[in-house]
Amino acid sequence: MHDGGGVVHAGRAGRAADGVQVVAYLGDTNGDGRYISLDAQRVARLQAGLYAGLETYRTIDPRLIGDVNRDGTLTAAASRMLVSETQFLLGRGTNA
Repeated sequence: MHDGGGVVHAGRAGRAADGVQVVAYLGDTNGDGRYISLDAQRVARLQAGLYAGLETYRTIDPRLIGDVNRDGTLTAAASRMLVSETQFLLGRGTNA
């Protein structure tokens, strides 16, 4: 991360804001490039405090990957959304 405050480039001042870039699918908590039930399970375990973070994304806040409903927290709702998406992709239900 980089704080751009005080930096001038091409006559424009940088903003004092930090950022992060992650190449991952939102909700793919194990980093295998697919949505499987393990992804939802990991969100549930994070929410319950059984995990402190995600092994695949050790330096990334788990909310950036697991917060699929983008409410700022890891909740049971996010886990349910992942279960629903997994079931839909497997052809076993609706994506409701």
